[in-house]
Amino acid sequence: MKFGLICEGITDHRVIENLLCGFFPEYPDLDEDINFLQPTLDETDSQQQGFGGWELVIAYLKSSQFEQAVINHDYIVIQIDTDCCEHPNFGVHPISLAAQDQADFYEKIRNKLIEFICHNTIYAHYADKILFCICIHSLECWLIALYESRRSKSPKINNCEDAFGKLLMRQNYREKFEKTSRCYDKISQLLLKAKTINGLAGSSYSLDRFLEQLAYVAQQPCPDPPTGLIDAEAARLRKELDKLEKEVGRLAGKLENPAFVDKAPADVVAKEQEKLAAVKTEIATLQEQLVKVEAL
Repeated sequence: MKFGLICEGITDHRVIENLLCGFFPEYPDLDEDINFLQPTLDETDSQQQGFGGWELVIAYLKSSQFEQAVINHDYIVIQIDTDCCEHPNFGVHPISLAAQDQADFYEKIRNKLIEFICHNTIYAHYADKILFCICIHSLECWLIALYESRRSKSPKINNCEDAFGKLLMRQNYREKFEKTSRCYDKISQLLLKAKTINGLAGSSYSLDRFLEQLAYVAQQPCPDPPTGLIDAEAARLRKELDKLEKEVGRLAGKLENPAFVDKAPADVVAKEQEKLAAVKTEIATLQEQLVKVEAL
């Protein structure tokens, strides 16, 4: 079972990764099949390589990358915190609705995310593969439920990051609480146990909604992508690779031509060399994608 995660940041990735591994203990190597799509990570998988934030989650949903991600994974998890909802670029009002009617508020956020998806036909066709991890007000609200000794009658749904940090201090948590991959990975290790996850049922409306979706996934066989879409994606990648290979030939020929190298200004030659290196990097990336698509 292969998951692709589209999240606001690397800390969200770590928590959701541990939650997925704990929810599906029958897949002991599931961590190897969880891909961080947004933001991307460096080669050590420990540092955020690209930018994070809710606006880039939306940008990813609007991009052609999303369609490719849906094709290449069994399930896609879209994570977003609702503290951004009133921003003009998101447009769900009012945020106070979360305190009045969480179910209605959740649906408004979910519908807005569906609206952002690049092609509505993609969502209509693959709705069962797209999981919404909507955190009211932030993912730290879920962590409060994980660490509080007694369940609150009114679960906290605002200023949760600050409240969670103070909760850890009161509990004499041994390490410094900070917004890093390592810290959130360690904090959320408790989620690697299915018993812990089951004990969180009812502690947070938005967490319950995510767990309901995972329970649905647990009942389904892993979906097989339609052959036609796989073939189409492979053909698209081969066409793009062919175009890039021709560009490599053009740039390499130019740089091997003494008439150009000897007469052109050094900065112009350097720019052409940079272009060649960038095209080669893009080729390597597309070749990796093609291998994955052909393996489906």
